[in-house]
Amino acid sequence: MKILIVDDSVTHRSHLSYVFGTYHHKILRAKNGKTAITQFKRYKPDLVIIDTKMPIMDGPTLVAEIKAIDPRALIIGMAMTEDGRQYYEYFWRKDEPIEKLICLGLNLLAKKSP
Repeated sequence: MKILIVDDSVTHRSHLSYVFGTYHHKILRAKNGKTAITQFKRYKPDLVIIDTKMPIMDGPTLVAEIKAIDPRALIIGMAMTEDGRQYYEYFWRKDEPIEKLICLGLNLLAKKSP
């Protein structure tokens, strides 16, 4: 399974890449929404994890762009606060335990598996 991690923070991208990579998923990374759209079109990831506040294109705008390409795309939004939660079906606050995000992501991927 392919996971696209979109965050302008190198630290967050690297950490999430490592965490989900330990579950043997192919990890794709993007530092902003514009780059993420290119990655999404090219690699068609099974799950997208998106930071809410980013330069160039923010998370809510990116969600709309991805859903226009694939209305069934699985997306988890994330932020330091509750700001933006309303734009995502699935959401993780960055100050919550990482295990919550891992469980959410793995459960969504398991549902998608054939």
